[in-house]
Amino acid sequence: MQELADKWGIDEAVDKVALTDKHYAEHGKEHDRFMQSVRITCRDFKKIVFLDAGQNSRGTFARLTEQQRSRRESTTVPSSHFKIIGEWFLEAAEKLPEEEKISNQMAELTMKQREEERKTLRESQGRVGSFRREVASDCE
Repeated sequence: MQELADKWGIDEAVDKVALTDKHYAEHGKEHDRFMQSVRITCRDFKKIVFLDAGQNSRGTFARLTEQQRSRRESTTVPSSHFKIIGEWFLEAAEKLPEEEKISNQMAELTMKQREEERKTLRESQGRVGSFRREVASDCE
């Protein structure tokens, strides 16, 4: 058994995963430096999209999760791609037909109003916790 550990074991002093795990155990995760999670409801396609930021031994990332009825799919985007993906979305938004831009702006206003109503309700009820977890449980 010792031979296996010697041959295949990790050196905790230099292994990125071991160092990250040790850092998290000692200091906890640094959630305050990440953007707040976002929930986007798309009634036309009957889906919910969640955007979350996180960090692991490989670095900072964004996770895009799509929930459609009982099915969920996620993709993880490393921070090195944030800028180019953001620029692509901004350019795509500019090339939309004018009617669709207006429709999207109206939907965005409605979404912001609903979020403010939810936030006010949560605050008045003294509720704390993960917004994503609350919303996901409401939708399932």
